[in-house]
Amino acid sequence: MLYIKIYFEHLSSLIATTNQLDDISIAAIKWTGESEVREIQNFDIGIMPLPDEPFARGKCGYKLIQCMACGVPVVASPIGANAEIVRDGIEGFWASSQADWVFVLTRLIDDSSLRTNMGKAGRERVESAYSLNVIASKLEGLLRSVTKS
Repeated sequence: MLYIKIYFEHLSSLIATTNQLDDISIAAIKWTGESEVREIQNFDIGIMPLPDEPFARGKCGYKLIQCMACGVPVVASPIGANAEIVRDGIEGFWASSQADWVFVLTRLIDDSSLRTNMGKAGRERVESAYSLNVIASKLEGLLRSVTKS
């Protein structure tokens, strides 16, 4: 909840500066393993705002990988792993300041084809860099190299 409070002003500013948010509803959805993928697939944009502080720099970007795997474009603070996972302008955007958040979210809201293209690029990135097959192969190679030495 801390991060939601910190970035609430960014989202409030976006709401105040665009007329396109009249149709947007916000709902709290109870998480379940069975519904997780379906719920993420219903997102228009995945967001992962983080403050630039030591605790946040150590967080993993699993939320971004989940969204990207579901073909959802993302906007993230370029903090820690987020900056490695999301290539700015390809699978989504980086946003650091309030102005950045407003600009890139507005851009994605206004351009459905950009959302689609970034979502596809995100899915491809997850398949090529973070999928079970890719990670399992890397882990196997690491384990084999350790057992040989």
